[in-house]
Amino acid sequence: MSNEMRATVRCFGCGAEVPDIEGPTHRYMLSAPGCWAMYARLQAGGYPMSQLSVDGYAVQHPGVPGPQAAQSVCGHLMNLCRVLERGGDAGASPAFLRSVTHRPYPWLTPPEAGYPLTVADLVAVSEHHRFKDVEREYAEGVWSAWAKHHETIRHWVDDPSSLPLKA
Repeated sequence: MSNEMRATVRCFGCGAEVPDIEGPTHRYMLSAPGCWAMYARLQAGGYPMSQLSVDGYAVQHPGVPGPQAAQSVCGHLMNLCRVLERGGDAGASPAFLRSVTHRPYPWLTPPEAGYPLTVADLVAVSEHHRFKDVEREYAEGVWSAWAKHHETIRHWVDDPSSLPLKA
């Protein structure tokens, strides 16, 4: 085992300290390649992750203003609100997300402050029986960071007729 220190970089999406590597990233969710690699590790590593991790990661890495990025952020924020605040069934998330996509959402300006937890914190959970608690804390921190848009998101969740018309 090498004692060599690995270079890190701060992800410009979520603010996590991640390995400074070359590699792929998502096509519209902007992140450092090391952050995207950690997320891929989370998905492939047998972690008992749920839609809360997916929603959190998507919202922490909103990308740049544009129709697809705006739709992604708004949809994932609505799902976080529905599950965390409204007690919605997390298992119904895929159907819910399908029902709110393909609409011309406005761009919601991301929060300026950092997030209390990131994908690095999820990957660091070595005891899988603790993962669900950390995952929920992660999702709650992401939702909380977007507080300036809560009124809009809650309105869309509570009154689906207020959603922008499907494109």
